[in-house]
Amino acid sequence: MLHVISGTVLAEDVTSGPVETLGGEVEAVVSADGVTIGDAGVTATDIMACNGVIHVLDSVIVAPSSAPTPVPTEMPESSATAYGTGMAAAAISVGFTMLI
Repeated sequence: MLHVISGTVLAEDVTSGPVETLGGEVEAVVSADGVTIGDAGVTATDIMACNGVIHVLDSVIVAPSSAPTPVPTEMPESSATAYGTGMAAAAISVGFTMLI
């Protein structure tokens, strides 16, 4: 989840450097040309939502790949239930910043 940051981060709070997301670390660059997160440019900022703040990006944030990630062919029912519950909890939790 490289597109989710724990806490509320407004555009005025963004500085260049590493950003810890729920999926790992990405690099933010603030310049005269605008802000980038990884290779994605920020196109809209500070959209307030009931569970946090949304900043719109012009592309997908892609994790650096050091090794291929195995793709599961099946997910046990118990895992699917736990995954779904966790996602629902994350979606309604207050204090997340979404980069979409």
